[in-house]
Amino acid sequence: MTSLRLGPSILRNALWLLVASMPTTSLLAQQGAVEDWANPFYPGYWVQRPAGSDFVQLAVARDSSVGLRADGSIVTWGTDYYGQISNSPTGTGYTQVSAGYYLLMALSSDGSIVQWPEPYPNLPSGPGFTRISAGYLHYLALRSDGTIEAWGNETHGEILDTPSGNGFVDVLAGSSFSAALRTDGSIVAWGTDLSGLVSNVPSGTGFTQLAGGHGYVFALQSDGTIVGWGSNSFGLQSDIPSGPGFLQVTAGGSRGHAIDANGRIVSWGDDGNSGLVSRTPEGTGFVQVSAGSRHSAALRTRNSGSPYCFGDATGHFCPCDQYGIPGEGCGNSDTTNGGAQLIGFGEPSLSADTFGFYVENAKYNQSGILLSGTQQLGAGLGVIAGDGLLCLSGQTQRSHIQAMSSYGSTTFTDFMGQPFGTMSSGVGVPTTYQFWYRDPQQSCTGAKFNFSNAWTVNWGL
Repeated sequence: MTSLRLGPSILRNALWLLVASMPTTSLLAQQGAVEDWANPFYPGYWVQRPAGSDFVQLAVARDSSVGLRADGSIVTWGTDYYGQISNSPTGTGYTQVSAGYYLLMALSSDGSIVQWPEPYPNLPSGPGFTRISAGYLHYLALRSDGTIEAWGNETHGEILDTPSGNGFVDVLAGSSFSAALRTDGSIVAWGTDLSGLVSNVPSGTGFTQLAGGHGYVFALQSDGTIVGWGSNSFGLQSDIPSGPGFLQVTAGGSRGHAIDANGRIVSWGDDGNSGLVSRTPEGTGFVQVSAGSRHSAALRTRNSGSPYCFGDATGHFCPCDQYGIPGEGCGNSDTTNGGAQLIGFGEPSLSADTFGFYVENAKYNQSGILLSGTQQLGAGLGVIAGDGLLCLSGQTQRSHIQAMSSYGSTTFTDFMGQPFGTMSSGVGVPTTYQFWYRDPQQSCTGAKFNFSNAWTVNWGL
């Protein structure tokens, strides 16, 4: 590991490494937008998160994150201490990404492995690999014939004790230990036996996914039940959510995240000063989650409702130039990212009613509300509002007031404490929703207020 020039202080911090296997289910086929949350003492790890809803996979390292878009291109964000961001591979055609302590990896369409910011000296060459997993200081890859290749730093047999032969379908590189899934769904582990990581591996078949952190492992069974072994610090084992139906599990730091059958994220483990459990995003529509020591990230699908924009009659388009004094839309928006965006997620069904909205790219610490209505201003310029916080009246309905977090976003999962369906116009009747926030320097008679894009939903039964 001398090529990375890791000093003693950095090596000591490796206890907080994340290692998480990617789901082996159809989750990877679903596209989503990035949402992330972080230890508030380390806000820089998520403020650069990429826009767009075409991501198909995420992997979170200690200080950086990597995402894979549907076109096979790679996006990285976070800290760039060793070139994790600036040395990212360009182009398209990548099929998987994985994140270790500081080294990131990607799998090319021909099955060759790319590793950065600097490739480990004994990185295996050539095509034909189908899966990769980056650990603390060692790395695993699965060949198309089902055999495992291991490289990196040897500490407790996590490389030398790699099982020979074929018949493996997935691999997990952990912190001084390794694990793999066989074709029948049975688990084999090797390396350090800290907290029973090797000796307490659950028996049986039918496991579909592995995820591990420092001293503990989670596994997903075919019915969606989560089992774990290893350290029980912070309730890592005793607080595992019960029941079947989970779609994915991940591990990082001293906590776990899982996605349930409704597309919600369930979190457990150490919340401490980081708040990475209690700050888990609410709502449905999540299709993947990945955890690091200081931050976590997830993909959330965007609902198929019809978003639209309106301008200010000057030829400008929203969300930056909106109704009111021409150009005032930009005055209270995060113009770096194009202004406030409203994103629907979940199922707009009156019976299921898992629908919600996510707001991003607003200004930090500004307050806003969500508006609902069927009438529109000025030949379709927007829903009837005026000054929503102080003077809203008429037929437009409003949600409760919410303040933007430090990264300019918030999530609305109900409408004044009621499911969104209760604020719809009925089955099959288009209902328009819009996020409104005002210029705090103006009175309620002032014209300086801001809208996001609007989102029209046709509610079903």
